[in-house]
Amino acid sequence: WTLVVESFDGTLASVANGTIVVDVNDVNDLPYLFGPTTATTAENVALGTEVTSRFWATDEDAGAVLSIQLIRVYKVSGPGNAALAPFSFDAGSGKVVVNGTVDFEAVTQWKAELQASDGVGSSNIITTTITVTNVNEAPTITAPSGSPFDINENSALNALVSGATFTAADPDAGATITFRFKGTQSCTGTVSGAPTNPFVVDSSTGVVKVGTPAMLSYENCTQWT
Repeated sequence: WTLVVESFDGTLASVANGTIVVDVNDVNDLPYLFGPTTATTAENVALGTEVTSRFWATDEDAGAVLSIQLIRVYKVSGPGNAALAPFSFDAGSGKVVVNGTVDFEAVTQWKAELQASDGVGSSNIITTTITVTNVNEAPTITAPSGSPFDINENSALNALVSGATFTAADPDAGATITFRFKGTQSCTGTVSGAPTNPFVVDSSTGVVKVGTPAMLSYENCTQWT
């Protein structure tokens, strides 16, 4: 800038002017980050799944080289391990992506903090809340140890097969688990006529018991699977 200054006594101005030049020095301008503040993802999604929409940054300094970092991820709610944050930032897409196990039963909500840098200074911080949605997960079943089990022929209806109790678990809290036989019970040994399934499983307890006493004959079948 060129500045011209004159003096003035209230009536007359100075004949000569004073002139100075002021140079403006360049100072690094901080970048500014833009992006979403909320996002949602289902649990159990594949690695690399995009969680957020795109983040981007601007800088008033011409030629500034900008980068965006995920500087912190922490849990908001859930009993899971906060150290196992399952997210990272993908510079190619400009989005937060999954890089670990997303488990609704462990953590239902996360917060991710992102910031841009021009190599000299850092931008504002954007905090994005990531909500995890529940997905129905299949239960698991455990067969009782000690097979084969024994039961006498001609045992009464609802007689228990001692030790033959199945157990099950479901990752989904509050899920109601029931038990049922899959397919037809198979017989090994001598069969007289068309065999009928002799056993039933209690739908709520997993206990195996006699359902058709007439078929529980050693002479008809010596072993059932």
